[in-house]
Amino acid sequence: MNHLSKSHIQKIKEQLLQDGITDPDLLNDLIDHYCCIVEEEMDQGLEINHAIQLAYDKVCPDGAGEIQRETNYLLNYKSIIIMRILMYSLGFLSAFVFTFGWMFKIFHLPGGAILSISAGFIFTAGFLPVYIIMQVRDKNKKTTLEWFTYISGAIVAAVLSLGAVFKLNHLAGANIMTMVGMLALALTFLPSLFLLLYKRSEQKMKESS
Repeated sequence: MNHLSKSHIQKIKEQLLQDGITDPDLLNDLIDHYCCIVEEEMDQGLEINHAIQLAYDKVCPDGAGEIQRETNYLLNYKSIIIMRILMYSLGFLSAFVFTFGWMFKIFHLPGGAILSISAGFIFTAGFLPVYIIMQVRDKNKKTTLEWFTYISGAIVAAVLSLGAVFKLNHLAGANIMTMVGMLALALTFLPSLFLLLYKRSEQKMKESS
């Protein structure tokens, strides 16, 4: 029976780490499984490098990162579902309240200002923090560009939503907030978003070719 050397095991470990495996227990389990398959293939006469590649295709047909994502999802399933429900509920509630606040303001009905301000508060102090927490808790590997896009988008959304609420209620600082939000949208979020979309489409083209 063939046995892998420490250098080959280290090579397998480095490959899994490079492909996005971050959980130590999962990493050790995959290395053990990986090594068993490699040794079985070598017993059948395959050369070591060919056996390693074949074992990788069997263990990680969709990439090691996909295994990490599925593991994270299963381990955190309940908390993920609760956070998603909370995030979408807060997003819907803020939009719902803002719509009625805007309608009340148009028809000069009492309570319009309170409703619109409450909607802005729910969005900036409720929805956006939950969204950011979900991104931080997501253990899937993110690039610097992805982090910048998510965080800048959240900040721009907060500034613009507050600017809209202040503008609707004729409060001081509305113009400044709106101007800062639009500049941040044009100079930070939109360029990073389109660059991120371009890189993802480019990566998909490389994978399909």
